Amino acid sequence: MWRLQHQEELVSHTCYSHTLTTVYNNNTDVIIAFLFSAVSLVAFTVMAVLAILEFFVYRDTWMKYEYEVDKDFSSKLRINIDITVAMRCQQVGADILDLAETMITSNELQYEPVVFDLSPQQRLWQRALLHVQSRLREEHALQEVLYKTLMKGAPTALPPREDAATEPHNACRIHGYVYVNKVAGNFHITDTQGGSVKYTI
Repeated sequence: MWRLQHQEELVSHTCYSHTLTTVYNNNTDVIIAFLFSAVSLVAFTVMAVLAILEFFVYRDTWMKYEYEVDKDFSSKLRINIDITVAMRCQQVGADILDLAETMITSNELQYEPVVFDLSPQQRLWQRALLHVQSRLREEHALQEVLYKTLMKGAPTALPPREDAATEPHNACRIHGYVYVNKVAGNFHITDTQGGSVKYTI
């Protein structure tokens, strides 16, 4: 009789412990699920708020232009140059002559032998550049053009050839910069064998 009562107490104690363990596990699962739900809700709320704020910033952004007279006549003006001429570099020279009869040459101008015809990737870049220039001529908003161009990931400079040129170099790319006086002048590309091309700057 005592042994039977003892076994009943053991069974009762085991069932009670199992019930407590089950209740504890269920409570833990509920707490974990609640925490994950709360974190997800907070994260989605923050992302939604940031997206809305970004939209308002984009909508209300504008460019402010200010103009003033340049009174510093003694300083130099830097001009960036990137021109490809259909002549060999050994036959090409470049210089600048301003209205003050000052001849300006620069050691920063580089003469690079290249192929005159553009590669397919370079043609895509040229078309994108012409598109931006045409949009600017139509007096569209400058920030809209720049934003869309940057979103497309278009490079701002002529990209290098993606394939090794099999054709001989039949042109010369003159690129670099030169400092000039703040007066009108002419940029000369001269054929050393005779003749020249003149650009007014």
